Amino acid sequence: VGGRVQTDAQGRFHFDSLPEQIEFEFYADGFSERQMRPPMDGADPVEIVMQQMGAINGKVVDAETSQPVGKFNIRLRTSPDMKPDDPYPSLGSRESDVGEDFSGGAFRIDHQPAGTPLTLVVSAEGYPIQYFDSLRPTPGGRGEPTVIHLSKHPADTIRAFGAEKVWKIH
Repeated sequence: VGGRVQTDAQGRFHFDSLPEQIEFEFYADGFSERQMRPPMDGADPVEIVMQQMGAINGKVVDAETSQPVGKFNIRLRTSPDMKPDDPYPSLGSRESDVGEDFSGGAFRIDHQPAGTPLTLVVSAEGYPIQYFDSLRPTPGGRGEPTVIHLSKHPADTIRAFGAEKVWKIH
């Protein structure tokens, strides 16, 4: 069918004479895209709930000294903890570089659906690549910053399943 329709001031829209099995794509600034086939021809309005976009605010520090790591790279991946009803992250090809040379170890990852489980793959000179699973962007990036503890001794740690946890092997 194609086409684009703007909502009114209350966020409402109306269509007549549509095919029964039509898929809609919903867009709104600050919210993730939503695709669905809403029920048709009901007496009551259909409510479409949009997912607010989120962000992860964080800081990368050395696991031994707690000093900020100033130059690092973060790669995003889908988390192995992702469930079928979780919103899909905005990764393009499922993997995305978000940059390096962060000031004082601080970083911000924007434009991800709030609540989507992500894996952050963090690399920095002098450290092995490390994986931090199940990090979830919060709406607007609110909340406490996530602290990523990078270890220089890969044989002493196992893969972390939480940004604030590093398990030592004794």
